[in-house]
Amino acid sequence: TALDWIWLGQALGPGSPWAGEVLRSGIPPKELYRLSLAGCLPETLAEPLRRRLAQPLSRKQVAQWEERIRACGVQVIPFSSPAYPPLLRGLASPPLVLYAWGDVGILRDSLCIGLVGPRKATPYGLEAARSIARDLVSCGAHPVSGHALGIDSAVHEGALAAKGGSVMVLACGHDRDYPKDTLP
Repeated sequence: TALDWIWLGQALGPGSPWAGEVLRSGIPPKELYRLSLAGCLPETLAEPLRRRLAQPLSRKQVAQWEERIRACGVQVIPFSSPAYPPLLRGLASPPLVLYAWGDVGILRDSLCIGLVGPRKATPYGLEAARSIARDLVSCGAHPVSGHALGIDSAVHEGALAAKGGSVMVLACGHDRDYPKDTLP
């Protein structure tokens, strides 16, 4: 379930280099949680990884996180979901959970192109980002970006102006309002 993946993602932390090892172990998140609670994580997992997983968060805490996530309209896409982007699956250590706003169906499209940049962009940079996003939409591609001010926002504006879809991937995870003034 998404709850199991949220727990594992929180236990490892965002951008964890251990995600790949966990996936290669073949042990489902629910079973890792059970083993963690029982204090018998497999020795086949690296010691630093076992230490991270040895302090499990309660299911109640994770359920509260999931409730807050859904309450603010964020969509949870765990690694096990068919909605998870196929190209990310091939990474050595992919994100275990994606948190996104918008048309998440875009993420499964093979013509997804990520566009990001500084929050304090020049007027030229902002217009260039809008223009590139519009051009990508007109070619059948889907620009994807974060939720920050600056270039990220301009990418979404350009995609929507061209009648394309838009999806914001929350790079800092669901629990960080960063930067605060960009959240709906």
